[in-house]
Amino acid sequence: MKRSLFLVTLAAVVALAAACQQNEQPVVVPQVLRVIATVLPVENLTLAVTQGAKNLRVEGLLPQTAGCPHDYSLTPGDMKKIEQADILVAVGLDYEPFLDHVRENRGPDFNILLAAADVKPLADAAAADEATGQRRHVAFNDHPFVSPQQAAIMARTIARELTKADTADEAILQANANRLAAALDAVQADLAAFVATLPSKKVVAVSPIFGYLLRDSGLQPAAVLIPHHDDTLSAGRLAKLTALLKKNHPALILNEDQFDEKIARALGDEIGVRVITLNTQTSGRRGPDAFLAQARAMAAALKEALRGGH
Repeated sequence: MKRSLFLVTLAAVVALAAACQQNEQPVVVPQVLRVIATVLPVENLTLAVTQGAKNLRVEGLLPQTAGCPHDYSLTPGDMKKIEQADILVAVGLDYEPFLDHVRENRGPDFNILLAAADVKPLADAAAADEATGQRRHVAFNDHPFVSPQQAAIMARTIARELTKADTADEAILQANANRLAAALDAVQADLAAFVATLPSKKVVAVSPIFGYLLRDSGLQPAAVLIPHHDDTLSAGRLAKLTALLKKNHPALILNEDQFDEKIARALGDEIGVRVITLNTQTSGRRGPDAFLAQARAMAAALKEALRGGH
């Protein structure tokens, strides 16, 4: 009798264990995707868009002090980072010339997200030179992130493309991008409304980096001192620009934080125009709130300078 009871109990335990094993579901651990952003502007935009996302880890590629990567050559350390990445976020518009090298090394299936894919390109300021009358073939202006309006477009593109790889965080990515884009659009709208009240909207830019910002704000470029990043400002060109700008007095001279102010100051002193140096998102701190904070600071500084110039 005891033996029969033991066998019945043993059978029940075995059956229960088998049933539990059949109902047991495998534990799925979500893969954390490694996202590498080429430069600080897209790194900060990507950090803002992915804040709170569980399946994405964002890192920067180039040093924060690298500035614009027009002539940058990837180091072995950079290539190692890229080899370990799942997604590379870049500006696009040929801002990063080394992308062709990346494609060759990683192959056509490597996910390169171009943040400026939905930006309507602006012709480079070097296409027309008011002071000399010279024209030459140039590519598109590759600094859309300086304009809050274009940065908003880039944020939405980053979210949309990352969602394709990380569907689990879709709601977070879209909400972050929408919130950031709305805030950046508000910065741009406020700046454009202020510019609309100015009697003179002409400004001088030290380089083409301000192209999208000027267009979206309603400002008009009276001249660009150094139309292309590998150009130099000769004494003859400076003399022609000075004569031109004395006749067409601009409201302000815009210098970017990657340039020494000496050139802009010399011209400003000669024609009696105020000079301001603006942060163009290519330098500064890193973080999910950094891009919006710098956009607001830039707009506030520009408004204050324009107000003083009139």
